Amino acid sequence: MSDESPTTTGPVRVGQRVILGGNIATVRWRGLAPAKHCWKPSDRRSFHCVVANGEPEDAPPEETEEEQAELLGVEWDNWRVGTHNGTVDGVFYFEPERMRRCEKVMQAVQHVYSGHDEPWLRENAAAYALRTTIDNFENRSCSFVRECDVQLGVPMERAVHNRYITDDPTGESSSPHGKGRIGHEFVGRDEALEFFSHTANLLMLGLQDCRIDRLGDCTRYAFPRVREAHLPNNLISDWDVVRGLLAMLPRVDTLDLSGNMLVFNDEKPLESSTLATVVLNNTMLDFGNVARLLSTVKGLKSLSLCRNMYVELPTLEPLQSLRSLDLTENSVWNWFYVLRLVKSAPTLTRLIITKNRLSNLCVDPETGSPLSLYRAALLIGKDRPEPLKAFAALDELHMEENYVHDWQVVSDLAVVFPRLRVLRLRLCLLHKEATQAEESVHRQVLIAIFPELKVLNGTEVTKYDRINAERYYLSLEHANSTPFKSTNTHEALDEPHSSRLEEIHGKRDVPPPKEGVFVSPGLRMITVKLVPDGDSDSYLKPVVTRSIPLCTTVLELKVICCEVYGLTLSDVVLIYNSGDMPISERMDNDEAEIQYYGVDDGYSIRIQSRRLNR
Repeated sequence: MSDESPTTTGPVRVGQRVILGGNIATVRWRGLAPAKHCWKPSDRRSFHCVVANGEPEDAPPEETEEEQAELLGVEWDNWRVGTHNGTVDGVFYFEPERMRRCEKVMQAVQHVYSGHDEPWLRENAAAYALRTTIDNFENRSCSFVRECDVQLGVPMERAVHNRYITDDPTGESSSPHGKGRIGHEFVGRDEALEFFSHTANLLMLGLQDCRIDRLGDCTRYAFPRVREAHLPNNLISDWDVVRGLLAMLPRVDTLDLSGNMLVFNDEKPLESSTLATVVLNNTMLDFGNVARLLSTVKGLKSLSLCRNMYVELPTLEPLQSLRSLDLTENSVWNWFYVLRLVKSAPTLTRLIITKNRLSNLCVDPETGSPLSLYRAALLIGKDRPEPLKAFAALDELHMEENYVHDWQVVSDLAVVFPRLRVLRLRLCLLHKEATQAEESVHRQVLIAIFPELKVLNGTEVTKYDRINAERYYLSLEHANSTPFKSTNTHEALDEPHSSRLEEIHGKRDVPPPKEGVFVSPGLRMITVKLVPDGDSDSYLKPVVTRSIPLCTTVLELKVICCEVYGLTLSDVVLIYNSGDMPISERMDNDEAEIQYYGVDDGYSIRIQSRRLNR
C-alpha cells in the first residue's frame, strides 16, 4: 500500500471517503454480508489501476462457503468499478445514494418534457450522457469491501509538507550534461523553495487532489497572509474539518471545496468574518442546507454550486449579502424557481444558469398551473406595490446552452429584467445550428429590446452597435419578421419597442404597395455615397452616388464597388459613416444586409484596400 494513504486500523464511519486499489469511494453501510461477495482485484476492469503503487497484488482466495463477514458497503465515484447496486441475491443492504439521486433527477426532467409540444425537445431536453453510463453498467455502482483493505486519506499537515516543504538535502538546481541531453539550470530555484517553505509567505494555498480527509497537527504551520484556499477533489467529508481550516486562515476570502463529498450532519453554521467566495461544485450538497450553513457568513458575496444535479431551487433569504450565484450544469427546468430565487435575494446582481434544462416551461409548484414568465413574476412579487421591481437588481444573466427557443420567453425576460447590462443568451434553434446571418439578426433584436445592455455574449455593445441594432429592428416592422412580431409588443409595456425607438431614430418609411402586392421594407431604395479611400489606384477617382435597396448584402455592395472602381474583390474593405459618427465602422460580415448596420439615406461608404490595412 502507498505510504501516502495508510491502511486503516480503526473503525471507518459511514459517510467517510476511502481509497481502494486507486479508486475512491464513499462508505454507505457496514455490517454482516456473505463473504463471497467481497470485492476482489479481479472485479476491476482491465483499464483501471490495480493498486496505488502500480504493482499487482495477489487476489484473496475465493470464498466457497456461505459464511458471513463484517464488511463495508461502498459506492464508487467511478461506477465502472462496482459489482452491485446495494442489493445482492434479492437482499437489500444499502442505497446507492448518488446513483439514485442522479436517476431521480433524470426521471423528473424526462417526466416534464415527455409531454412537450415540440418533438425535438421531447427527445433531446431530457437526454443525459450519464444515462448511458448507468445503463451500460447495469446500476452497478457499489461493492462490499473488507475494512482492513481500505485506505484513508492523508492529514492536511502532510499535504502541506509534501506540496510546499522540501527535504532535499542536496539542493541541486541543475540537470547534468550527457549524451542526448542539454544541460540547464533553474535560476532562483533555491531561493523560491526557501521562500515558499515558510508558509507565512503564502498568499494562496493550493492543495488540490492531495487526498486530504482531516487536518492533523498543523500547529507548526502559520498562514497569516493566505487569501485563497483551493482544496478541490480531496476526501473531506466532515464540516468540522472545514471549520478548523477557516480557523487556521484568518484572512481567507475564497474557499474552493469542489469535488469533496461533504456530509451535512449538523445545523452548526460556518463562521468567518473574511470569507467572500465559496465554491462547492460537484459536492452533491442540498441547496437549502448550503444556504443555512452559510447564513452566518455575513460577508459572503459569491457562491458557486455547479454540477450538483439540482432540479428545484430554494429561496435565498439566509444569504442577504449574496451578489453572484453560479448554477452551471444543473438540471433546473422550471423558470418559476429561477424567478423566486432572484426575488428572494435583493442584493443578487449576477446569476449564471448556463447548461441547465430551461425552455419555455414555467409552472407554479403549488398549483401545477402553467404560467408565462411575466405572469409568474407578477405572482411571485405580489407582496410589493410594483411586483416587477422585485427583480430590478439583477444586471447580469448567463443562460447559454439551455433550450430557450421561443421569442416570447425572451420578450418576457426583457420585461422582467429590463436593467440587464450583461447577457449571455443564444436561442436554441432545435433542429439545426444557427447560421451566421441568423445569429446576427438575433443579436440586433436582443440589443434593441434590452435598452441598457452593455455586453452581449461576451462582446461589448458600443454606442454605434446600439444605433445600428435599433434601426435594424425598426426595419423589421413591415418585413413579417418573427423576432419582431414576438418581441415588439408586451402587455407590460406602455408602448411597443418600435414606438420607443422611433422617438429616437425616426420612423422608417415603408414603400407603398404596388397593385395590392406587399413590398418588403428591405426593397426600399436608399442613396449612399461611395468614397474611395486609401488605395493608390482609386483614391483619386470621384465620389459616386448610388441608389441601392436596403436588402443589399455587404458582399453585393463590394461587387458594386469593384465594378465602379476596378478593384479586386478579395481586397475590398467597406467602412460606413452616417456623417455624425466621430469614427467610421467596418462592415465585417459579408452575409449581412447593409440595414443590419443601420445604413440609411445619406450614409457614406468608404472603400479601402485590405492590402493597405494589413
